[in-house]
Amino acid sequence: MHKVFISTFKSQVDFYKSSKTFDIAIVFFLNIFIGWNGIQFLLYPSHLYLFINSHSLQQNYHAITMIQQYFIPLFIYITISCFILFTIFKVYSEISFQNMIQRQRLSFKRKFNLLINFTVPAFLHNIGVVFVLASVYLLFVIVFSILIVLDIVVNINQIEIMRISLLYFAVGLILFNMILHDFVLMDMTRSNSFSISLKKFYAFFQQNKLNMYFFYSLKFCLMGLCTLLFVYFLVFIFSTQIIQIPFASDLYTSLVATTKLIFAILLSLSMYAIILQFLNTYCYLMLKDLFSDYEHFTLVDERK
Repeated sequence: MHKVFISTFKSQVDFYKSSKTFDIAIVFFLNIFIGWNGIQFLLYPSHLYLFINSHSLQQNYHAITMIQQYFIPLFIYITISCFILFTIFKVYSEISFQNMIQRQRLSFKRKFNLLINFTVPAFLHNIGVVFVLASVYLLFVIVFSILIVLDIVVNINQIEIMRISLLYFAVGLILFNMILHDFVLMDMTRSNSFSISLKKFYAFFQQNKLNMYFFYSLKFCLMGLCTLLFVYFLVFIFSTQIIQIPFASDLYTSLVATTKLIFAILLSLSMYAIILQFLNTYCYLMLKDLFSDYEHFTLVDERK
């Protein structure tokens, strides 16, 4: 396996040597949306408090949920719209990034077809992940609420174990989402449909379990390492909270508050992309080297 590490590193050096400065800048921009950028909000959501005023954020949350409930539909609409836009940007960025890594040139029409054909199932899968996580989290809250009502003593360590279990469950779902982007989308760039690409990946997985476990164990460890580096990076950069969210007393201040919150999220994604500039490219190239035969792999049904 050490040969894979060395060959991937050499491939990455060659990739950056052969790339222009503009291409490297494009890779950085794509890293804002591709790979596991965004998982820092799940692994360490309180990192936002390093550059956004936590008191103003909590104050607005209390105002919207308790006092000004008529802002909730607007907040839900903005959240869903941002989620859809992020999914579209992510899929298109994945397509563009894979083109750069594989040195391919897809026409705009081909990219647009891929965007439509993959975004819909990817978006539905993301919605499913959010729904499952919300359901498990709600069940977690209900169970502990019932225990408190029944005067059953709940150990702090038990709560922490449940919280960590929920966290790893969420990471597992996101990891499966990454597999979809790594293999299914890569295969769809070769003119296969989503369902055929999914079946092809499952068949390929059955024959390459060891390499799959190795690659995604490595990727999982890199995700945790990246998040730790990111948090310490933020602590080093930001000594004071630079974003103050205004109190949502009317529609205008509510929109301003939402805009500032979105800006803080984009700031987090951009700073995380600095760390991912090397690791994302490394993982994509390792994926290409480790599973080079995936391109020529065919299903049994296709051979007949």
